[in-house]
Amino acid sequence: RPFTARHPGQSCPVMEIKVVGFVFTYFSLCLISCEENNFVDGDELKLFDFLTNNSRYDVRARPRLENHSLPLEIHTSIFVYFIGNIQAQSLEFETHLLFRHRWKDERLTYTNLSREIKLIEGEDSFSKNIWTPNIFIENERESTLMKTTRDSMFVRIHDTGTVHYHYRLKTVVLCDFKLGRFPHDTQNCTIRMESWSAPNSELILKWENPNPIGENDFSQPEYKVLRIRTREATTVYKEPGENDREMSDLGNLPWLVGRKINGNYSTLMVDFILKREIGQYVIEYYVPSMLLVMMSWVSFWLDPNAVPGRTTLGTSTWLTFITLTRSTGSDQLPKVSYIKFIDIWFLVCTFFIFFSLLEFALVNIIWRRKDTAHMKKLTSGHILAEGMKQIGRAAFTTPSVSRRNSTTDTESKKSMSPFSRRVSRDDRFGSKNSVTSSASFGCNLLSVTSLETYLNAHSDDSDDDNCDTLTINVPVKNSFENGSGQVQGNRLWENVRQRLSREKKEDDQTQTDSTPKLILTEEKKNAFLGEQFQEMTYEEIAVWLDTRARVIFPLCFLVFNLMYWTLVADNNIYDLIAGEEHEQ
Repeated sequence: RPFTARHPGQSCPVMEIKVVGFVFTYFSLCLISCEENNFVDGDELKLFDFLTNNSRYDVRARPRLENHSLPLEIHTSIFVYFIGNIQAQSLEFETHLLFRHRWKDERLTYTNLSREIKLIEGEDSFSKNIWTPNIFIENERESTLMKTTRDSMFVRIHDTGTVHYHYRLKTVVLCDFKLGRFPHDTQNCTIRMESWSAPNSELILKWENPNPIGENDFSQPEYKVLRIRTREATTVYKEPGENDREMSDLGNLPWLVGRKINGNYSTLMVDFILKREIGQYVIEYYVPSMLLVMMSWVSFWLDPNAVPGRTTLGTSTWLTFITLTRSTGSDQLPKVSYIKFIDIWFLVCTFFIFFSLLEFALVNIIWRRKDTAHMKKLTSGHILAEGMKQIGRAAFTTPSVSRRNSTTDTESKKSMSPFSRRVSRDDRFGSKNSVTSSASFGCNLLSVTSLETYLNAHSDDSDDDNCDTLTINVPVKNSFENGSGQVQGNRLWENVRQRLSREKKEDDQTQTDSTPKLILTEEKKNAFLGEQFQEMTYEEIAVWLDTRARVIFPLCFLVFNLMYWTLVADNNIYDLIAGEEHEQ
């Protein structure tokens, strides 16, 4: 339409319409305000319906603060009803929780709508008509909202717009069990809560102050809850190859790949510090295993030749201990690559029972040799070395040859006179001045244990005046056997025998009476006694080994117990050995 000029005194119709519209709107709002201020006590439901009306409230929109640049803060607290059903095999535990969230939604402010109503409370139907945060448990296996006839949810709205949102949840959560100290372990099972869609630039999760965690008075048969602690963190999601400066500046925050939209998400964590009760393991495993190990030591008091008794005792102890390990609950644990405390105890106890059986086998091998062992000194080192030599010989000797040697030794001992056998047995552990040998004076075969004693006793009492020589048969140390069975003597023994014969001839020339006398100077006597050898039968060596085992085995087991229970009691020593940092 062509433009028409307006006269100076003519009014504008457009301005009139705007003024009329403004006045109408003002009076309408006044009427509505007067009507809204009429909400009185008891009209909470009407007020809630008015606040959440679709014309003024969008449930899909996240609440905005007055300063839109600040993220919305969700303050959270948890009440723990129950922790239980802890399954190390499946690495999970079950817990019943009451979640309590608090935030401010300015759209639900009603201070100007009612002076009497201060709180609006409702259940699950209220939660469907207002915005609620979408918080999920990151390490959950399964979660269900607890209910009786309806879902256990509660909503409370203050007149200032502060919203309290409560709900009960039953969740099965994964837990990273560390079983290196089992059954003396302490587990740290964590629940990680995180915002699903809103990054930390829009929504931040915070713990309520000062006490964000409450707990019910409950008891757990296998674990004891030492404490519950809370933490706040930020979880970062980043696609592979993405170069985001903001994410790279976050330092040591956890980086997760490919889970959801990239970004930084606020995370709340609650740690349950659980310590395993060991009373059951002490009664059902540690004490019986100690008794079984001690029972295997009873064989040390049995005769080395009691093969049926000692074998039955050792094998039955072994089998019983293996059966005992089946009832420790180790089969209910996951298959881990590292060794556990219970494995160390099992292996050491197994070794003690095994070595008690092995000791019997070695002692029985030594016992079966019916012979006398000749040693320079009767010390522990010489006796043990002689026993090991016999075990080595038995390992490369056929049973027929061993039986033949034992038979020959037995027949040679039977051919000795009773007096010789008695002296040999009685003076086997004589003083350092004694030597066990066979002496033939005239027609009598004697076992002389001390030259001085023999000479003093028999120098004037000989009944054989025709004997002009004294022959002293010194035992020959067996070095090896040739094919004909003849025993080759040690050169040292042959030299001793020859020298004694020469000294006897020299003394015979100086004798003035008819009774032969062996006169040796003090220096010659000492030289002879210094070169003498001492002997033990192999049966006595076997008994000696059993006697030492009665002391060594309990002493070693006591030392192991001291070391084991020291590691159990002191976590710092274990962490130093294992090279792990103990989390306090």
